[in-house]
Amino acid sequence: MLKQSGEDLTRENVLRQATNIKNLQLPMMLPGIKIDIGASDYFPVKQLQLIRLDSKRWVHVGEITGGKDLL
Repeated sequence: MLKQSGEDLTRENVLRQATNIKNLQLPMMLPGIKIDIGASDYFPVKQLQLIRLDSKRWVHVGEITGGKDLL
């Protein structure tokens, strides 16, 4: 977002860049989880995957689910 803003780091430009993020996959998120932010939708994460603690480790339960129906 800041790279896209370039040298114009005004509030308006940074907000414009932030509200145009589509299908961003970050390394700290599970593979397949994407971030979308729009001008009328500031909730970036719309997907999830349930996990449970199985004695000593976390185990994924089911598939990634979500989308607009999650909210």
